[in-house]
Amino acid sequence: MEVSIDDIKRMFDTNVSGVIYGSKAVVEHFKRGVPGALINVGSLLDCYLKLLR
Repeated sequence: MEVSIDDIKRMFDTNVSGVIYGSKAVVEHFKRGVPGALINVGSLLDCYLKLLR
């Protein structure tokens, strides 16, 4: 099965850029003294399954 470059770019943008933007937004709250925890969870299986579609 062949995966297009556009599919790979979309997957990368979702999986990497989403984490970066989300983390950046939360860090701004932490800088203001808002307590909390930042937990990023990823799945290699999800990436693999998307490539198989």
